[in-house]
This record gives sequence, structure tokens and C-alpha cells, in this order.
Amino acid sequence: MGKVENPMLKGISGKIGGLVFYQSGGNTYVRQKPGKQSKSVKKRTSRRKRLSQSVMKQTHQFLRKLVPLLRFSYQEMKQGARQPYHAAVAYMAKNSFKSDGDSKIIDPSLLKLSAGSLSGPLNAAAHWYKNGVQFTWTDNSWSGSAKPSDQALLIAINLEEDIRIWNHLGERRDRGEDFLPLTPTTKGSWHVYLAFSQEQLQQKKTYVSDSVYLGKIKP
Repeated sequence: MGKVENPMLKGISGKIGGLVFYQSGGNTYVRQKPGKQSKSVKKRTSRRKRLSQSVMKQTHQFLRKLVPLLRFSYQEMKQGARQPYHAAVAYMAKNSFKSDGDSKIIDPSLLKLSAGSLSGPLNAAAHWYKNGVQFTWTDNSWSGSAKPSDQALLIAINLEEDIRIWNHLGERRDRGEDFLPLTPTTKGSWHVYLAFSQEQLQQKKTYVSDSVYLGKIKP
């Protein structure tokens, strides 16, 4: 991948010969078009490569329903043509799978659904309450970069029913608790996560903390 500086080529997108041009952040980038594999080559594909392909397929299937969240929760990870979604894909594919026989499957406890430089939650916990999840934490305002006005980011995922629920504008850090209403489900459990965000109006930036996995909750 490379950034296009030639003014004659800026603004174009699509395939030209063996190159693919695309736009990101107002800039034009180019990369080589991947070649097609013959059937014989595919048959010789190594187990390691098949596992890698499976991991990437599962990663994209899982994260594609979280794109609106990732734009917010991974915004600090944006660099040039590397968008928040790309950063989330890279982290998940490398760190969020466990072996299951000859396969690899997602381990919810290893997921990082938010990433950034802000100080995270302290002594966070979660439990089922009526029709949702009650989150609690210890107010650690003024520890590191934490401030009382930081807002909670609440996330719940039901893998069995393929449901993702979140609220990125939750209660303040100094409140110490928040509640996330959840859609009634007939099967499966909820994997829950907590993070914080901090809006800096003068800098026109929002800082986000790494998410913390709070466990698997059964209604």
C-alpha cells in the first residue's frame, strides 16, 4: 500500500491493470491487486494458512456488526489510511482466538472492543438485574488521565443469538454505576465489557480507554 502524490492520479478509485486505487481521509492510496489462486494451489494450502483464513473470516463476521461502535471506541487508533475498523481487525485476529482441536474459535474474554490512552475502570463488576445488566465500578477520578466527567461505555454481546448492544454515552465515572437494558433472548448468555471516554472540546478530540471484560452473564 502506498500514498499517491501524483496530482494526475489523485481522486481516482478502482482497478487499473494490476493496481487498486482507493480513497481514505481525503488521500488517494494504491495497492497491488491480489492474484487468483488455481485449484491445485488451493489444494496445497497449508494448515497454518487455512487457520489464518478462518481467523480472518470469523473476525470480519464478528466485527462487521460493530462498525458504528468501533468508529467511536477505536478512534484513537486511526492513523493515515488505517481506520478504526482496521485496527480492531488487526488486534482481534492476533489476540482474541483460542485453539479448539484443529480449529480456532473466538474467546470473548480476550476481545478488546475499545482501545485508547484514557485510564480505564477500577474494580469493575456486572450482574443481571431485571431486564438488563447493572455495571458498577470504583470512582478513580484524577488517577492518571481519569476525570469525574468521563462517560461509561457499556457493551453486551450474545454470541448464540448474534446480538450486540452498547451505549457509548453512559453515566459519569464519578457516578460509580450504570444500567444497560437488554433485549429478551431465548438462549445464550451475555458477555459484557466496560470502558470510558473523555471528550476534550478545546482539542476537538475524544480519548477512550481499553475495554475491560466483566464476564459471562446468564439472565
